[in-house]
Amino acid sequence: VTMAIYKQFRDSFCHEPQNKSTTLAQLHIIQTRADPNDIKAFFCEAQKFHLNGIYEPFFEDWVLSEPSHFLTPETLHHIH
Repeated sequence: VTMAIYKQFRDSFCHEPQNKSTTLAQLHIIQTRADPNDIKAFFCEAQKFHLNGIYEPFFEDWVLSEPSHFLTPETLHHIH
């Protein structure tokens, strides 16, 4: 799972991985710009980082967890 968006899927290089620390850092920035209780404003800020608006991910407190290792693209397709 990488930071690439669908328009970048055919790029000739490997994009940086989407990992827990990046996601949590982005969520921190979003929370400084918009109140999570203001759903519309928070979602608009989250979209700028290509996030879906969840502000407390379930894996946040899991020590040594890395969602890109256990939420594989195949699993994500089944859940979505």
